[in-house]
Amino acid sequence: MPPRPVTRHARPAAIAPRLGSTTRRSLLAVFVLAAALASSSIASPVRAHEPFEITTTVRALSDRTELRALFADRTAAAVCLGKARRREALQELPTAVAIGCATALFEVRGGADVLGLREVESRFTPEMDWEVRLTYPPASPARLAVRAPFLARLEDPTFGAALTVSDEHRVWGQKVLRASDDTWPDPPRHGFAATLGAFVSLGFWHILSGADHLLFLAGLLLATPNLRTALGLITSFTLAHSATLGAAVVGLPTPPTRLVEALIAASVIWVGLENLRARAMAPWRRVAMTFSFGLVHGFGFASALFGLVPAGARRSVGQVALPLAGFNLGVEGGQLLVVGLLLPFLVTARRRGWLGRRAMMLCSLSIATTGLAWLVIRLR
Repeated sequence: MPPRPVTRHARPAAIAPRLGSTTRRSLLAVFVLAAALASSSIASPVRAHEPFEITTTVRALSDRTELRALFADRTAAAVCLGKARRREALQELPTAVAIGCATALFEVRGGADVLGLREVESRFTPEMDWEVRLTYPPASPARLAVRAPFLARLEDPTFGAALTVSDEHRVWGQKVLRASDDTWPDPPRHGFAATLGAFVSLGFWHILSGADHLLFLAGLLLATPNLRTALGLITSFTLAHSATLGAAVVGLPTPPTRLVEALIAASVIWVGLENLRARAMAPWRRVAMTFSFGLVHGFGFASALFGLVPAGARRSVGQVALPLAGFNLGVEGGQLLVVGLLLPFLVTARRRGWLGRRAMMLCSLSIATTGLAWLVIRLR
């Protein structure tokens, strides 16, 4: 019997395509960008769920009107010192100078009358945010008007301050104040549509400004082989964070913020390292891990919403239902926007051979490195 001919199979070029110079430069740019993000996160404290650089709440109480504003340290330095000064310089200011800056931040009116300041407090939080508390005479929330003239001092005219006006039991209105529209209107629009729309907008911009949320989502999609798997992961993440967001806002016990922030950073590390594994995790296990980390991210979303809903309203499911639904809808809308933009790009990159194993490893390593930088900062 004659011997069988030996057949040698050439490896198809489509499995391991050579990367052109343009593709290599693009991948290098992605890696450098991710490394820069990791470096910048080391240089400046990145907190997980500070929903906006400036968060302001005004409460109309029976004996006084309270305004509390929380500024991220860099924003506070720009407001009080100008963009050319170091943010650390704000912490070195004499108390009298910091108080002087605080008194000029807002103008509060009760109808046609400007309310005079009764008391001013200024302090730095453990996270080095600048907290300002201003006390005014009592005024009806239906007649309140709040103006933020300090926004004109910021370099970016589109920069906003999230404002919530409430009494002890209900939210009267919300608005993102900007330099071009720095006044909360008198009388406030506190109807169903206006309140829902305000919370949808706040949730939408919160997710888009949350680098840790976005990087976790990007890591999930990076190693997702098809649309069906991607939908399973996103659905798992959505159900999980919606559950803990709702549970936390209505008053169920929540973990300490420091622990939540650290675990969210750990989720970014996990998704980066998981993508580096030679053998991918079974799909159901990846869905289960995504659900687990989604629960943690939900507590982070809740910490953002806590500052926008009065404590009295959180004790009533009926009072918190509209803000919770609006905020969550906004978060989901922002999340769908990111997935809708990123997923088609990744699918095309795989089909054309741009996203090979080496490129996947570089991107995933950058994601894990950034998560590690955040973890170190949040545990300090």
